[in-house]
Amino acid sequence: MGERLRQIRTKIVANGKPLLDEEGIAKELASRRGGLQSCGSWDKFQQVLNKVPDLEPEDYDKLA
Repeated sequence: MGERLRQIRTKIVANGKPLLDEEGIAKELASRRGGLQSCGSWDKFQQVLNKVPDLEPEDYDKLA
């Protein structure tokens, strides 16, 4: 799966399209799931995300 994701990323970059950051990914997911339900949804998401520890993934979870 990691190799497939790298291929997709390479294709996106080759077509000159910008890669999404965390906020862009969250907004894209929200739009595909029916959009943000209220103005505070993004703020609530950020509050929850800020509680997640910023740890390095295990070797088996790394893409490269």
